[in-house]
Amino acid sequence: MTGTLDLATGPVLLRAANLIVEHGHIKNDFANENGRDTPGSIAEACGLDPTDWDDLADPAIADDERDDWQAARAAALAALRTLVGHLRPDLKPEAMSRREVVEWIGDWNDHPDRTPAQVVTAMRAAARETEPSHG
Repeated sequence: MTGTLDLATGPVLLRAANLIVEHGHIKNDFANENGRDTPGSIAEACGLDPTDWDDLADPAIADDERDDWQAARAAALAALRTLVGHLRPDLKPEAMSRREVVEWIGDWNDHPDRTPAQVVTAMRAAARETEPSHG
């Protein structure tokens, strides 16, 4: 599933931003032929289906892939929480449930005035915040 993907939060957010640049930014759907939304791009950046957020139950996966799938889901959730923390640190994203984080980011993504540039810039800025400081 995830193979050699780096599931650290910074690289996940950068890959997700690049997916939006490459495929386009959409609203009100995780992914379609016109692009990806923020949660969808983050799931895909972790090696998951962009619609993974639709189903909170475990999909039918082979036992030998279960650890990879769980790691990918944990990485996607960590990236979402980091992005929420970047956008609204007062919300304490670490205390939010998976559903709350996905819905919050989805609402942020779907705001009528939200532009693709704002989404990409926010993901890249949040990724930079995960880098160790130098100096």
